[in-house]
Amino acid sequence: MDGEADVYSFVVSTPSLLSFEVTSYRNGVHRADDDYFDPVLELIAADGVTVLESNDDAYFRDSALSYQVTTPARTSCA
Repeated sequence: MDGEADVYSFVVSTPSLLSFEVTSYRNGVHRADDDYFDPVLELIAADGVTVLESNDDAYFRDSALSYQVTTPARTSCA
């Protein structure tokens, strides 16, 4: 793991089912890389601290998660 995080922020304006999936392991290694990438997904609440949902391995090493939002708010996915 390189210790870096990609963070995406969005506003959910109506009750919604959110679904996220990362496809990297299933794509194989890239050129001279000698290892597969193992991503982790975290859905973080509007307070920027509370982890609402987290997943490390849904499909082999690739992550996926679904979360039902009942109250509209600003949310982040890292």
